[in-house]
Amino acid sequence: CARLRCGASSFVDLCERDAAYAARAESLRRCFFLVSRACCVYAVAPRPTMAEDPGQPPMDLGGDAGWAAQMYIDRFSPVGEEENSLMRLFL
Repeated sequence: CARLRCGASSFVDLCERDAAYAARAESLRRCFFLVSRACCVYAVAPRPTMAEDPGQPPMDLGGDAGWAAQMYIDRFSPVGEEENSLMRLFL
């Protein structure tokens, strides 16, 4: 049986480990299962009209896409068990 990842062995464990995940458990369940076994993740995020504007991030990866990307990242060390060289996150 393949082990679920994202820095936790299951979605329940993930919610118990992080209160921010637990607060949004219902909406994040789909995100977890999208990335828990993914070999790579492609995320599309809007860019501000003026990226040079002080205080503006060069890219805003928010909402469920941001949570899913973070769950994918958490699969890899130092949080998760997978080697960083295996991470394939494309923004």
